[in-house]
Amino acid sequence: GKSGGTMSGSLTPGGAAPRAKLSANAITDLSAYMEDFCSNAKNVPAEITRGFMLIAQLDAKVSELKNKVDEDSMAYSSAKNRNSTDMAELKRQIDEDQKQCLHYSEEKVSSAQCCLDMIQQRLNQLDDDIAGIDEFMLMQPIQGENEEGEEGAASRGGGAAQAS
Repeated sequence: GKSGGTMSGSLTPGGAAPRAKLSANAITDLSAYMEDFCSNAKNVPAEITRGFMLIAQLDAKVSELKNKVDEDSMAYSSAKNRNSTDMAELKRQIDEDQKQCLHYSEEKVSSAQCCLDMIQQRLNQLDDDIAGIDEFMLMQPIQGENEEGEEGAASRGGGAAQAS
């Protein structure tokens, strides 16, 4: 089961939930932290996949509209009477479709930026976490010091107040 980890937060469809900063004082159970980190990291590929799927859907819409604009432009160009109401309506529709293509393209860029931001946020959080773990590990006693204590150090000649 999941023990009380020191980190909280997970990725949500709207982006990453804020996670507490990991510090040497906050780490009480490294295995709980790792379990929490792994469960949160599992969501990242799904979020990225969702972002890329949205980009692909928008790409398909742009492609459809571009084909329609090309066809309508050909019809408008070859029209003998461009001042007719039908041609004026066609011209208006071409302009509208071009604006919609631009809107979809902007959405694609925005979605790609969200994916990049999410990845960057996760990388930054990981860098912070690694720094916190490093700090925590540096504060831990070296393996074997706890068992021997100061008596073991004194018997090896390492004690500062050794009796003569």
